[in-house]
Amino acid sequence: MSTGTGKDELKNYGQNVLFVYGGGSVCDYSKAVSVSVNCDDDPWEKYFIRFEEPDCEIIPVGCVLTMAGTGSEMNGGSVITNHFTKQKIGHVFGDDVMPKFSILNPRYTMTLPRYQMCAGIYDIFNHICEQYFSARTTIPQQDNDDPDDVSGNGGQPDQQDTANDSEESENAGTLILDATCAPQNIKYPQDIELLNEAREKLEDMLCRVSYEYGFYRPRMYKEKARKDYLALAKCRKRGAKKIRKAIKKQLQYIRRDLGYMKNLIESNGVVLSVSDKELLDILMTVYDQQRYMFESNTHSVENRIVSISQPYIRPIVRGKAKSPVEFGAKLDLSVDETGMCRIEKLSFNAYNESA
Repeated sequence: MSTGTGKDELKNYGQNVLFVYGGGSVCDYSKAVSVSVNCDDDPWEKYFIRFEEPDCEIIPVGCVLTMAGTGSEMNGGSVITNHFTKQKIGHVFGDDVMPKFSILNPRYTMTLPRYQMCAGIYDIFNHICEQYFSARTTIPQQDNDDPDDVSGNGGQPDQQDTANDSEESENAGTLILDATCAPQNIKYPQDIELLNEAREKLEDMLCRVSYEYGFYRPRMYKEKARKDYLALAKCRKRGAKKIRKAIKKQLQYIRRDLGYMKNLIESNGVVLSVSDKELLDILMTVYDQQRYMFESNTHSVENRIVSISQPYIRPIVRGKAKSPVEFGAKLDLSVDETGMCRIEKLSFNAYNESA
């Protein structure tokens, strides 16, 4: 459920208190909704892109925790995911957004399944590690050599003193920057393989929809299409003409199947599930991209899909002798003189790290 949906639901019922029941993700979502109900702007753009503070009335939140782990009930932070843009962003709001009360009864959290209990324990451990290894010097969880120091900065000088000292020092150390790629576990993409997978998924969707609505299955020539694909897949020497001929046939099969699906939706009242709608959009994009490359006799297209199950993955040109192209997230990594590593940027789209 998006923040917009929660915002509309809360307004429709006219509620002035948001009472939530669940884990850390539910608490995070409720806090995002609490600052969005009376917000005139787009909440995602305002709070999680521009990182502005709320200037409207905030709906108070109360939490009943079903498991321990994130500590979301004890702060004003909210981490939510935008499934449309594939982004997960957090915003730490002020005390006004922090839940007004939270109930956590260990008697009931102890009845969780063993897997969920272990996940909560590791979640707590990871959050503590994030605080301990933070580059900030005002974290209470860090080492403090002075037992009388209660400032929470680990015995380090205050930020103001550090700023004054930095004016005198010329160089704080050496910073190493490098760009790399984190490869995804996908099969090396080939046009004929991608088109065959798209065709098979379309055929499966047509069969399921026809069965659910009691329609006759359209004639799809599945065996013939499979033979046409195998004629190239099992061929040791693949010439350019043979590859183009096989791709052309698969494009024709997919175009026909997409026509069947369009007719079922527009003329026969078929309503697809959310997952099927997303899959159909991906398959239509794959068809459009492959048809464009076939007609233009090129091998590149903007935002090219190389995996149907992971459509956000893009080819990253690395220029290596062994693997000139990799498929995964590109990231910038920095290492300072203390050995602290930071991910400066991470994106599935190719970018110029010098920009």
